[in-house]
Amino acid sequence: MAANDLGIVRPALSRHIKKIEDYAGTELFSRLPRGVRLTGAGEVFLGHCRRILQEVASAEATLRNNAAVECRNVALGITGPIAALAGEALIDKIGKEFPDVVVKLVAASSQTLITQLLDGFLDIALVVTGSIKAFHLPKVKLIPLFADPLFVVSAPQPGRAKAFYTKGDLTSAPIILNLSAGDLLRQQAPDLYKNLSIACDTDSDEITRSLVLHRKGVTLCPKRVFQRDLDQGLMAAFPISDIQVYVTLGLAYLEDRLSDELRKIVRIVKIGIDDLLARGIIASENPHCRTSTRGSGNSSAISGAH
Repeated sequence: MAANDLGIVRPALSRHIKKIEDYAGTELFSRLPRGVRLTGAGEVFLGHCRRILQEVASAEATLRNNAAVECRNVALGITGPIAALAGEALIDKIGKEFPDVVVKLVAASSQTLITQLLDGFLDIALVVTGSIKAFHLPKVKLIPLFADPLFVVSAPQPGRAKAFYTKGDLTSAPIILNLSAGDLLRQQAPDLYKNLSIACDTDSDEITRSLVLHRKGVTLCPKRVFQRDLDQGLMAAFPISDIQVYVTLGLAYLEDRLSDELRKIVRIVKIGIDDLLARGIIASENPHCRTSTRGSGNSSAISGAH
C-alpha cells in the first residue's frame, strides 16, 4: 500500500528503506510475516521526519507570504507629531520585514488622512480619534493603540504656586484652542467647553506654539505635541486635576480594501508602535488606556480623528 501511495513498485521502496537504514546505521523496521512495523529507533526517526516536514511547510508558507507583498507600494498616513516621532522607525521596520515594499509616508492632520483614506490615496493611517464625526463611516475601522490625556501647556510659569490646573483655573485663563482639542472637549467635557474663555481657535500647531510662547494664552493638548519645547524648557505642562480628556491614537483602514498583504503591513505597524512605546520614544501618559498591539488585533468602528 505504501508503494502504491508513493507511485513506485515494492522492490524500489524496499531499496529506498534499505539505503536509509544503512545511512542511519540501524534497522528502522521489523519485518514480520504479514508486513512490517517500526522499531524503537524507527519511531524516534519518524518523529524527527515529521518535524522536518512541518518546518519545510512553514518555510514554504513564509516564502509565499513574502512573495505576496513583493513590489508593493504602501501609502501610510501618520498624524502630525507622531510622524516626527515614529515615521522613520516604522518605515525601517516595514523595510526589514518586506524589503521589496516601497512605503509612501504622508504626514497630515487626522481629518485629512481620513479623507485620503476614503478617497483611496492611503492604504492605512495612524490617526488621533475624537475630533471628526466618523460614526457614519461604517467602512472605516480603527485598531486603538494607546491613549493620552490633554495637558495644559503654557509658557514657563516659574512663580506658579500649583503644579496643576483645575477646571476653575481653565475658565479664567485665555485659551488658545486647537480645533481638534475643541472637538474632544465638546464630546468628553461639554460643560467645561461652554465655560472656556477662548482667545483663539486654530488648526495649526505652529500658530498655537507661537501664541503660547508669546504668552497670549495657554493651550490644551497631549505633551508629545510640544515635547521638544518642553524638553528645552521653552514650555511647561500641567495636568488637569479634576477632569481628564483623552486622545487616542489608532490605526485606521477600510475593511473592504484590507488585502492579505495589507493585513501583514498593519500587524508590522502595530508591533512597531508597541516597540516605540516600550522604548519610550513615544510616551503614553496613560498606560491603563494603552491597547496591547500584540493581541488579536480586533478592530472597532472609528469614533473620530484629529
